Amino acid sequence: ADKARVGVFVGTSANSYLLRYLQAEPDLEEAFGMLGVVLGNDKDHAATRIAYKLGLTGPAVTVQTSCSTSLVAVHLACQSLLTGDSDLVLAGGASVQLPQHSGYRYEPHGVGSVDGLCRAFDARAGGTPAGNGVGVVALRRAADARADGDTVLALIEGSAINNDGGAKVGYTAPSVAGQAAVVRAALVAAGIAPAEVGYVEAHGTGTEIGDEIEIAALTEAIGPDVARQACAVGSLKPNLGHLDAAAGVASLIRAVQAVRHAVLPPSLCDQPNPAIAWADSPFYVNTEARPWTSARRVCGVSAFGMGGTNAHVVVTSPPAPPEARLADLHRPEVLVRSAATESALAEVDSLLAARLAHTDYRLADVANTLQAGRAPLTWRSASVCGPGDELAAVLATATPRAARRPSPIVLVLPGQGARVAGAADELHRDFPVFAAALDAACLALDGSTDGRLARWLREPAAPDAGPIGTEQSQRGVFALEYATLQMLCAAGVRPNVLVGHSVGEIAAVTAAGGFDLASAAALLTARSAAMTAAPAGRMVAVRGDVARLAECPAFSRVVTAVIDGPNDLVLAGDEQAVEAVTGEARAVGLQCAQVAVGHAFHSPDMAAAAGAVGRFAATVPARPLTVPVCSTVTGTVIPAGAQIAPEHWADQLVRPVLFGAALGRALTGNDPLVVEVGPSGGLLRLARRALHPAPQTLGTASGAATRRVLGVAAAAWCRGLDIDWSVLRAAGPRRRVELPVYPFARDRHWLGAPSRPEPTAGPTELPATPVVTMESEVGRELSSLWQRLLGCTVPGVDDDFVDAGGDSLIASRMLVALRSRFRTQLTLSELSRSRTFGAQVRLVEQAIARD
Repeated sequence: ADKARVGVFVGTSANSYLLRYLQAEPDLEEAFGMLGVVLGNDKDHAATRIAYKLGLTGPAVTVQTSCSTSLVAVHLACQSLLTGDSDLVLAGGASVQLPQHSGYRYEPHGVGSVDGLCRAFDARAGGTPAGNGVGVVALRRAADARADGDTVLALIEGSAINNDGGAKVGYTAPSVAGQAAVVRAALVAAGIAPAEVGYVEAHGTGTEIGDEIEIAALTEAIGPDVARQACAVGSLKPNLGHLDAAAGVASLIRAVQAVRHAVLPPSLCDQPNPAIAWADSPFYVNTEARPWTSARRVCGVSAFGMGGTNAHVVVTSPPAPPEARLADLHRPEVLVRSAATESALAEVDSLLAARLAHTDYRLADVANTLQAGRAPLTWRSASVCGPGDELAAVLATATPRAARRPSPIVLVLPGQGARVAGAADELHRDFPVFAAALDAACLALDGSTDGRLARWLREPAAPDAGPIGTEQSQRGVFALEYATLQMLCAAGVRPNVLVGHSVGEIAAVTAAGGFDLASAAALLTARSAAMTAAPAGRMVAVRGDVARLAECPAFSRVVTAVIDGPNDLVLAGDEQAVEAVTGEARAVGLQCAQVAVGHAFHSPDMAAAAGAVGRFAATVPARPLTVPVCSTVTGTVIPAGAQIAPEHWADQLVRPVLFGAALGRALTGNDPLVVEVGPSGGLLRLARRALHPAPQTLGTASGAATRRVLGVAAAAWCRGLDIDWSVLRAAGPRRRVELPVYPFARDRHWLGAPSRPEPTAGPTELPATPVVTMESEVGRELSSLWQRLLGCTVPGVDDDFVDAGGDSLIASRMLVALRSRFRTQLTLSELSRSRTFGAQVRLVEQAIARD
C-alpha cells in the first residue's frame, strides 16, 4: 500500500477568501510573494497541493465543470483506476463561500431561492440557496479492495459524462437530451437494466424548470417498460443547499449510505410538483425513510453542471464481508495507537474505546486497521489484547511512550536449562513465519519436519517422546531459538547485539550471520554428542552471598561453571562433591537448586568433548558476523565483521559461562530493550537481579507464548522501531474496519485572527524543544524569518523546516532574504538539505565564513 499510486481528482468553487481577503492584505506580497499566495489558495492548484502535502504519486487533476465538478471527478477517478494510472484515488470537491453571514438579491425566475430554502420536486419549488461543504471519497478497484480486506461501502458499477452542446435555449439552460443520454450511458457501462434501479439521488436544484427537465430526462432514460412509480427519487439540496463544486460527491455519499444500510432516504417535500407527470413516470418522491428490501440495491446519482457538463454514476450495494475463521477468533492481537502529543494519544484511546464498546468487530480486524491504516507518530501506545479481554480496561492500562529514535535491541538466548518441551506448539499454530523456520530447523537437525524432535517441541505428551537427554534438549533449544529469531527479525525486531548462554551462543552466532542453518545444525549435533559421551556429573545453582562458599570445605572439590551475576553461580563436579557442597552451602544460608543435567558442563570433565568439538568446528564453514555478539566464553564483545575461530567452541565447553559479564557489556547502549528468546524468562530474572536498579530496560517473558511474542513487538514499536505486523498475523484475510480518525487539534488560520496559545507542557508531556537563544546576528535573523514566513513561534534547535510548513517556495524567499542580509552565495540545495533550525543557523554561519 505504501508504494501504491494514489491519485487525486478534485475541484473547488471560486475561492472568495483569496479574492476578498488575501489580496487585500498589504503585507502578504512582501512575506510570500503574490505567486505564493496564489499557489496556496487558487482553485487550479487544489489537486496538486493535496498530492504534495500527502506525498501522493498518482495523477493529480483539478476538475472544473461548475455544479457537476465533484461527480465528474469521481468519473475520471474511476477511469484512472480502470486504465491502471492509479491504484487508489481520492475524488471530490469543496465549496466555501465568504463571508459566511451574507445574503443575495433575489431575481425572479433565477437560480436563487425566493425564501432561502430549496424545495426540490415540490409544488413550491422556487430556486436554491448556496451551501458550504466539502466531500471526498476513496476509490479502489474492487478486486484490490477485497484482496486487502478493505471495508467496501458500495460498488460503483458504471459512470458516464457528456455535454449538452448547443442544442438548448441558452448556455445556462439544462437539456433533456443531454441528461437522458448520460444516464443511459452510465447504465450501459454498468451493465444494469433500467428496471433494476430502485432509487435516484437527483441533481434536484428545486428551480422552476430544472426539476421538470430532470424528471423528463430520467423518464426517457429509464424507458417506458418500467413500472409506473416504481423508483424513488430524492435530492440532498433541500438539506444542505447547493454545494456547487461539492454537490455531486455529497449526493454520492448519501447514495452510498442508502445502498449500504438498505434505507431509501427521505427528501424534504411537502407536495410533489403538479407540473411533473408523476403518474406517467417510473418515479415518485420519497418523503420518509423506508427499508430498501431489494436483494441487490441499485442507485443512480446525477450532477449537472451549469454550462452543460452532465455526470451520472451507478452505485450498488456492497458485498457481504467474509466470515470469521476459527483461527482468527482465539489469537491475541496488538492494538497500536499513536499521536503527536500525549494528550492527543489519550483522546485517541478514549475515542477507540467508545467505538469498540458499540461494535462487534473482530479483534483481528481492529488490530489490522490500526496497524496498516494509521501512520506512526511520536507518542505511542500498544496493548496486547485477547478475545476474552475487556478492551476498555486493556486500553486504559497501556503506558504511553515518546519514541524519538529507535531503542537498541538486545536479544538474550538461554541454554540447555530452558524448558522447551511443547513450547513451540502455540507459536507454530499462530505464526506462519515461525512455523516455516521451525520446520527448517527440525529438518536440518532431525531429518524430518514431523519426527521425534518436532513432536517433542510441539506435543510434549507424545507417547514415544522417551527420556530427554542432552542431545534432544540442546537440539530443541536451538530449534526453538532459531525459529523465534527468524520470526522476530522478519517482523523488524532486529538485534543490535546478541548474548547466548552456553548452547544459546550457537543460535546467537547463527542469527548474527556466523553460520548458515546447515553448518549450525552440524556443529550442534557434534557438540551435543560429544558432551553426552562425557563422564557423568552434576551441577547446582547457588544464589545469595556466594562469598560464603569459602566457608564450605567441599567448595574446593567443585568448579564454578556459570557466573550469571555477582550473587548467582552454578557449580559443577562429580555427584558426591556436588551433594556435599550443596549441603554445606545451605547450612551457611545460601539458596541451592539442582540443575536437571547428567554431566558437569563447563568444567574440566568436558576436556575430551572439547577436543572433539574443536576438531569438528574446524571443518564447519564459518562466516563474518553481521551483528555483534557478546560472548559468554570471554565476557567480551565479538564485533561485526569478525569470524569466530574453531577453538572458541572448544573453549566454550571447559570454561565458565560468563553470562553476567557478557550481558553487562551488551547493555552499554541508550535505554536498550532486552528480550529473552525463550519460554522460561529465567535469564531476565537473573539480569534483573544483576543489573538492579535498571529493571525498566528489560522485556518480559511472562504469559502465553503468542502473547510474549506480540508483547515484544509492541514494546519495540513503542520504542520507535518499524514493525512489519503482517509477519505476526495468522494466515488468512483480514479486513479494515471503520475506526475513529485522528483527533486533530484545531487551529484558526484566518489572517488577522489571534493565534491559539501554545499548550503548556504538563508533567507528563515531552519536555519542550529547547529554544535557540543565540546572540549571533544569524540566529536572530533566521528566527525572525521562520516566524514571519512560517507563522511559527520562536523556533527550537531541533524544529523541522518541512514539519513547520516549509516548502521550496518559502525556502526560496528565505534564501533571497539571507543572501541580501549577509552577502553570501548560499544555494537553495544547501538550504534544503539543512532541515532543522539549528542546522540552518550553522549552515548560514559557515557560508558567511566561506564567502
